[in-house]
Amino acid sequence: NSASMISEGIEFYGSFRGNIGGLKYNVGGNFTAFFRNEVTSLGEGGEETITGSDILRVGEPFRAYFGYKAIGIFQSINEIANAPTQLGNTITGPGDIRYADVNNDGVVNQDDRVIIGNPNPDLLYNFNTSFEYNNFDLNLLFQGVYGVDRLIQGNGNLPMADDRSNVLTYWLGRWTPENPSTSLP
Repeated sequence: NSASMISEGIEFYGSFRGNIGGLKYNVGGNFTAFFRNEVTSLGEGGEETITGSDILRVGEPFRAYFGYKAIGIFQSINEIANAPTQLGNTITGPGDIRYADVNNDGVVNQDDRVIIGNPNPDLLYNFNTSFEYNNFDLNLLFQGVYGVDRLIQGNGNLPMADDRSNVLTYWLGRWTPENPSTSLP
């Protein structure tokens, strides 16, 4: 708990209330834009902390995504033979993800992990409204985020995690010898 960070931005909220006959209504919205999110210190004696797929590192966004940089899909055995060994895998085949050898040592391993995304949004927004008439009222809230990197896990990165899962439609364009995709293994 000794680490520190900076999170800067601006927030705007506005609302309007009114009546039309016996109908009372309220309409509002909120927008929060973040300009900066950065870990500034890990505290005295603090060290970088890597937990699964994120890292706490000075100068980076809070809990930045940390992993291997995918640079394409292997298309042929010849391409695999001329590439760095991928994560100790000796059975890499066409259609597998190709990862960058960031430190150029001929092997892709944990030393090649880099910041691959920011889980913090650029913008938070919501729209809310309410209506009241006699003894009836209705409240609605719509909210969302913009500019956030997603780390796809579970069914998003495994087309068939088990024999009961549905396949997401984008997997129909995955790599096959007849469809040499450059984005889906």
